[in-house]
Amino acid sequence: MSEQPRPADPSPAADDIDEVTHAVLGAAQRLASIAARALAAAGDGGRGGHGVTLAQFRMLEVSGSARR
Repeated sequence: MSEQPRPADPSPAADDIDEVTHAVLGAAQRLASIAARALAAAGDGGRGGHGVTLAQFRMLEVSGSARR
């Protein structure tokens, strides 16, 4: 009887999980920063903005993504 090789361990190493987690959190922070700047620009009625509230901005985002 021949001994069958063991399958490779499918679980990722802790270092890999930490690296992916760090990358996702960094991307989320950058996206939040972009959204905050867009909201600030849209809500700044004194400098050419339209005085958009957070709720209005969110509705614009939702309706814009529904079109795609």
